[in-house]
Amino acid sequence: MTAEILERILLSLGRSLAPGGDPVALARRGLLALTEALGARGGWLRLRENGLTLHAAVGVEPPEEAHLTAQEALALGEGRVLVYRLPEEATGPASARWSEQGYRGLILAPLRGEGGLLGTLTLLFAEPPLGARAVASPAGDRPTPAVAKALEEVLPLFGLVLGRARAEAELARRQALLEALHRLDRAMLEGKPLFEVAQTGVEAAQGLLGARAATVSLVEGRERRLVAAAGEGVGALVGRSAPLEEGPHAQALLGGEPVLLREIPQGGGPDWLQGLAPLGNLLVLPLKPDGTTLGFLGIYGLSDPDAALPLARAFAAQLSLALLREQDQEALQQRSREQEVLLRA
Repeated sequence: MTAEILERILLSLGRSLAPGGDPVALARRGLLALTEALGARGGWLRLRENGLTLHAAVGVEPPEEAHLTAQEALALGEGRVLVYRLPEEATGPASARWSEQGYRGLILAPLRGEGGLLGTLTLLFAEPPLGARAVASPAGDRPTPAVAKALEEVLPLFGLVLGRARAEAELARRQALLEALHRLDRAMLEGKPLFEVAQTGVEAAQGLLGARAATVSLVEGRERRLVAAAGEGVGALVGRSAPLEEGPHAQALLGGEPVLLREIPQGGGPDWLQGLAPLGNLLVLPLKPDGTTLGFLGIYGLSDPDAALPLARAFAAQLSLALLREQDQEALQQRSREQEVLLRA
């Protein structure tokens, strides 16, 4: 890598760190300079948020999400640059597809920051990336191409870009949570009835978490009744009741903690749950504002349930308080009406 090319890469990455700069667009510039310098056909950055989501790409269009093998996660966490010859060393369906498209080399590099592994940098090559000078392989099984050594000069800067992107993503999530909570507060201040507050809650939860559907059900004796729903396939369930002894809601009731079904089972389990299997997954959060379970917030079809859990917990806590307040209000109003009847009698 010549000094001139390295300077271009550093300049592009430096701009992406400037105030007001678009880190995605400017990261693409850095990627473009890097692929040109190393003779790669394409490259992309992924941001790790309990998974690997696409941040920027040039030359190719990779899938929006990806997964690492256990060995890759360990090696990248230790700072190793991984080099593969395709198709002989394809590690899964994704790398196998690249080899089917004619690519013969792939490099996967870690981008690290203060919190550990921030994300990954991937480069695709038409030929195996073999350099004239090989350096010792981190895995110890074979020499690593010199191109991998050249990457070490710029990986820290790409890591800074992803660090900023992660910080901006966290700010965006917090802003979205504040907006969702504000919608709940407005619903309460406007004096809306319990079921309208619940409906506001499910709509806000669905938007906040990017879910395919959301529901709120309230405990009534030994059953729970679904009182609000938003999204795909759940509207017809509003008003229906189900025994508390069945399904993931029973687990959430007994344990007092969220229950995640990473895949809704097809066959076995309640009929209503089987009917929602196309949504993919289900996260059930108990609503327990005073230690007693008032009801449940159900979130369906999350793209990354683990990453969504902290936001879902925070929103469920506020929704619990909102529903408890409305329940208490309705109970007071009912008692007041009954007392008025007695007084008139």
